Amino acid sequence: TKPILTGIYNVDIQTLAERGAPLEQAAWFGLFGLAALLIGMRLGCSSGGNININSRLEAETRIYAPQYILLLALCMILLGHVFVILAPSLGGLYQPALVMGDAKYAGVFLLVYSSVKLGRYQIITVIICASEIVIGMLGFFGEFRLTLFMILLGVLLSQSRTSFKNIVLGSTAALATLTIITFWSAIKTEYRAQLNQGADRQVVSISVEERLSFLAGAATNADAELANNGLERSLSRVSYIDFLGHTMAYVPAVRPHQSGKQTSQAVTHIITPRLLYPDKPSVPHDTHVTAMYTGLNFNQSHFSSISIGYLGELYVDFGRIGALFATLLIGLFVGKIYSVIILYGKTPLFINIALSIVAVMPFIYFEQALIKLTGDAVTFCVVILAIQRFVLPRIIQMRSPNKRMRLRPIRRHELNRLK
Repeated sequence: TKPILTGIYNVDIQTLAERGAPLEQAAWFGLFGLAALLIGMRLGCSSGGNININSRLEAETRIYAPQYILLLALCMILLGHVFVILAPSLGGLYQPALVMGDAKYAGVFLLVYSSVKLGRYQIITVIICASEIVIGMLGFFGEFRLTLFMILLGVLLSQSRTSFKNIVLGSTAALATLTIITFWSAIKTEYRAQLNQGADRQVVSISVEERLSFLAGAATNADAELANNGLERSLSRVSYIDFLGHTMAYVPAVRPHQSGKQTSQAVTHIITPRLLYPDKPSVPHDTHVTAMYTGLNFNQSHFSSISIGYLGELYVDFGRIGALFATLLIGLFVGKIYSVIILYGKTPLFINIALSIVAVMPFIYFEQALIKLTGDAVTFCVVILAIQRFVLPRIIQMRSPNKRMRLRPIRRHELNRLK
């Protein structure tokens, strides 16, 4: 983002640095890291390259009764919320329950995609999506962003051909996404101060009515200055290379490379599940790790979670070349998981692709700490595969009164007939 902003603002990249971070080397290294991740993903999912996703998705949504697609999406959203509510009371199953809760995002994608593609249930879709966005804003961390991501992806993937109508629809969805994110970035500092009532902790101490009242008031009083501040904060938040720059300047000049310490800690954390090891120690605080390898002082951010990002931690462990190779391996893992989920033949492709999106969600944040990325990735994959193999087949075995057929993967002769 910051290299792009240098062209927009006509400035040198170093003028955009926070706390004097050396941005040029961080920007190049981040770009090479992104390239390594993408190459690994492409190599990992090469076995699924012969599937024409768009044509199969379109065929499936036109074969299956719309009301059953709607019902399936609503079930996934509802079950997701149930697991989120139950998670705090499940002890060692807390993390898997939260992952089960993220199945609601697959439901949102399925709902949006089928609604736009078939031109059915638009009012229901708008109401549900708006409700999910508002619910995501009621917490401390702005969980609505993943809902927006799924809505945007559902709209864009439903556009199988280019037309003026589709361009307008896609542009509107993208603009709405940017507007909501900008609004949140502009108000979140003041909003969080209201949520925790000045306790300087990541807790919610006010009622739902008070939260809704604050959000409604902020939206009503929004002006150009608020939008400007929100956009600048959004761009700064997305461009997460400053801590990477500080890390590359500090390691190994001051603190030596760790020869795999961060990675081995992440792997150990995975193979000792809390369900079997109740006394398992908590993960290191992200801010402490960042302070250790950047030399920065975060005294005012004791209750904040500030991470170097997984690429930065891999650099701390293995240096530049080693970090890029490790990122390539992560990409291979992501691509392989995507292929395993999307090529499963006992559930329809539109379900598989919704689940595959949820499975790779841990990797969309550049700032994710390595230990959290590793734990989330493995947990997500195990739970998503369990949902696909054992839960959904029982939910989707329903007869359609219109088609007299069960929900199942589309067969080749049906696809050819539709073509």
